Amino acid sequence: MDKSQYHKVKKYYDAYGKRYDDERVEGYYEFINDIEIETVQQYGTGAHMLEIGCGTGILLARVAKFAKKAQGVDLSDVCSKKHEKKDYR
Repeated sequence: MDKSQYHKVKKYYDAYGKRYDDERVEGYYEFINDIEIETVQQYGTGAHMLEIGCGTGILLARVAKFAKKAQGVDLSDVCSKKHEKKDYR
């Protein structure tokens, strides 16, 4: 990905990050989130977990309940600020 593409993607997720938590926790997304968590839990219980592209930390907060340590990174400053405010204990 070149710098131009990177900045376009970052700009998109910075804008989307403002409403991300409102859209990504119900209905279809809730179903998908549950499937992802079940899969990660099989391999991540008691482990150090890194979620790359963690958004606002919706899944990371759930992973933190069974992982030894859970950390996340995201290219969006808006999303990163939101996930850094969440309690991962």
